[in-house]
Amino acid sequence: MDGFAPITLGSARPMGPARAGHRLSMPLPDLRLPVPVPVATDDADAFDLDALLEEVRTAAREFGFSAGHAAGLAAAREEVAAQMANTMANVQAGLAGVAAEMAAQVEADATAIARLLARALDAALPHAAARDAAGQAARAAAAMVTLLSPGRVPRCLVAPTLTDQVTDLLMAAGIGLCVEGDATLPPGDARLVWDGGALQSSLAQRRAAIDEVLIAFGLTDKEENAA
Repeated sequence: MDGFAPITLGSARPMGPARAGHRLSMPLPDLRLPVPVPVATDDADAFDLDALLEEVRTAAREFGFSAGHAAGLAAAREEVAAQMANTMANVQAGLAGVAAEMAAQVEADATAIARLLARALDAALPHAAARDAAGQAARAAAAMVTLLSPGRVPRCLVAPTLTDQVTDLLMAAGIGLCVEGDATLPPGDARLVWDGGALQSSLAQRRAAIDEVLIAFGLTDKEENAA
């Protein structure tokens, strides 16, 4: 090759020392030395482990608090629901008891009122007979006439002091009967008599009928007293 001289191995001249003032741009490491390995200190390991454990404990406490809070709320809701159900049951039972007591009281009051009225009527009959004896005898005779067979003409017996008044009252009602006095009859009673039969209406019979009604409905103690 023209212009290039061959270079033989070992023929090159050794490089001279570096000139003063010239520095390499990057220092090269000494490859003969061992590579240093960074080692963590015991204090650093202990600090990191304590922090990690503290985080774990904090998370556990928060989780436990949340779980306990949720369980407490659920238990509280169940307790409130049970208390409400128990309260409603007690209220219902109380209302049923009050209704039963009120019904019993109303029944007792109604019975007392009916007993009072019936006894007042029973006590008023004698006074009514004394005040309107002729009217009661005439009304009783007129009622009994309607029970007779057609064509039968009875005689009407009343207390001797009432014959004239009873006759007038019957005539005013369009009933023509022969009215006679009977000393055995109290004022207010009337008896119809004919051949082979008789009908009578008396104060004692009316009071006995009222007593039967009172006894049937449990409004008097006369039956117990009689027993």
